[in-house]
Amino acid sequence: MPPELQTVASLLHEGKLFLAEQICRQFLQRHPHDKEAMRLLADIGNRLQILDDAEFLLESCVEMYPDYARARFDYVQVLHKRQKFDIALEQAKRLHNQTPKHLLYEVTFAAEHQAVGNFEEALFIYDDVLVRHGDLPRVLTSRGHSLKTCGRTEEAITSYQRAYRAQPDYGDAYWSLANLKTYRFSDDELALMTQQE
Repeated sequence: MPPELQTVASLLHEGKLFLAEQICRQFLQRHPHDKEAMRLLADIGNRLQILDDAEFLLESCVEMYPDYARARFDYVQVLHKRQKFDIALEQAKRLHNQTPKHLLYEVTFAAEHQAVGNFEEALFIYDDVLVRHGDLPRVLTSRGHSLKTCGRTEEAITSYQRAYRAQPDYGDAYWSLANLKTYRFSDDELALMTQQE
C-alpha cells in the first residue's frame, strides 16, 4: 500500500476522519482508479453516514476490480445499511462463491439470506459454519434470531444459551433471551450475569 494510504488507514483507526478524507481525496486526484483508495474513501463515507457516496464508490470499485473481495465485502455492508437487501444478497453470493469456506463471507452470506427472509438457507449456512468452527457466539446468536423468526423458539433459546456458554461475557446472548419477552432466566443464569457484571 502506498505511504499516503497507509497514513489514511492509520488515521481511520485513530478516528481522524477529516484528515484521512483530505489525504485520500488528494491521492485519488493523482490516481483516480486506485482500488484501495476508493475503498478507503468509501469507508470514510460509511463512517460519516454519507452512504450514497460510499455505495457509489464501492459499486464502481467492484465493477473495475471484480476480484477485490475486501471492497465487495464493504459494498455488502453499505447495501445492508441502506436496506438494499436483494442487491446485498446478490453481492454476498458473489463474495461467497469467490472465496468458499471463508468464515466472514459465509456468515455475511447467511446474514443477507436472513435479511430477505430466506431463513432456512441462513440456518443451513450457520449450522455448517458451527460444525466446522465450533460454537462461535455471534453465529449462534444470529442462528437464534433466525430460529425465533421462524417460530422455533425452543431451538432459538438453546442457540442463545450455547452462545453465552461459549463466551460467558457475551451480553448479546442474554439480551436475546430477554428480548423473547417470555423467557424466564434460571437462578444459575442470573448468578452468571451478576458475576459477569
